[in-house]
Amino acid sequence: MQVFNRRPVAGVRPLALAVLLCTLSLGTNAALALPTEIPLSPDRQVALGLRLAPVQAASSRTLVLPAQAMVPVQNQWLVSSPTSAFVQAVLVDNGSSVRSGQPVLRLQGSDIALLQREASDALGRQQLAAAQLQRDEMLFKEGIIPLSRLQQSRLSAAESSRVLAERRLALQALGGSAGINGEAVLRAKGAGQVTELGVVPGQRVDPGQSLMRIVDVAALYLEMAVPVGQAGEIPVGARVEIPDSRTVGRIQSKSLSLGPGQEVRVRAKVERRGSLQAGQTVSAMVLLPVPAKSWRIPASAITQMENQSVVFVHQAKGFRVAPVEVQGRSNGEAVVTGALRQGEQVAAAGVIAIQTAAGEVHP
Repeated sequence: MQVFNRRPVAGVRPLALAVLLCTLSLGTNAALALPTEIPLSPDRQVALGLRLAPVQAASSRTLVLPAQAMVPVQNQWLVSSPTSAFVQAVLVDNGSSVRSGQPVLRLQGSDIALLQREASDALGRQQLAAAQLQRDEMLFKEGIIPLSRLQQSRLSAAESSRVLAERRLALQALGGSAGINGEAVLRAKGAGQVTELGVVPGQRVDPGQSLMRIVDVAALYLEMAVPVGQAGEIPVGARVEIPDSRTVGRIQSKSLSLGPGQEVRVRAKVERRGSLQAGQTVSAMVLLPVPAKSWRIPASAITQMENQSVVFVHQAKGFRVAPVEVQGRSNGEAVVTGALRQGEQVAAAGVIAIQTAAGEVHP
């Protein structure tokens, strides 16, 4: 077996070589370590145009999502034309609040008059049949007429009562009155707000034509299409806010299947409506839970140094470099965890200039 003798490198003693390698190793580690402080004089800070922002405690982080205010179908009532007619009067305005049973439209037409006349004729025949039955009951008791005639009178009275009930039911469905004037009054089937009013007085309408919709705005909910990656972060019961309309709600449910755009449908029940209107498209803020000792700062305050997220905390002689862990960003703000304190000031503008002063610039 051949044995190789270990010989020192020419011109370098073993001890000197070890010292050299140790020095190189320390130098490399020092180059990779984060600086703890970056000295900057007040005059230099002013010259660089730095802007500071306070560190604030965060109990939640915000996720801003597009949402639409909707009303459940069971809380909507469509007012449609029961027959061909003309709009005689519109008794409410778009956006008006109405109570259940309140008149909202008055129609007039020949079909309504025909049904009123048929109902009136049916009433007359029913009254005659009832009077005839009463007479035949007396005559039968006196033995003047046979039982067969009495039975026939009873059948006629029953038939006339049935026809009268049918005519009255049809007239009631039209909203027609008992008189023969060709008028019908349409009423709200539930309490709510008038929307989609689409007719004016004098306009001709056809059977089944939509005239207006009444919605119960107290039952509003928000529907949001959330990307799959974000839907898992939203817990049921999370608070939802719309500052512009002073609306507050809670996440109520999440769909189990994906929509056509591979999104999850998330629904929030509105607990305080504010000025939110049915059908309105808004930006909803979902408040998500965060770890204890989380902080809210401007998103622009966060930068990268040595592959770490850091912020620059203002102090007497410059800035302290504070590593942070980003929990989320939204609407120009970020929620982070790290060695920060309430009321401290972090650099929110001029961050690249501070990095340059530290001798390292990261895009």
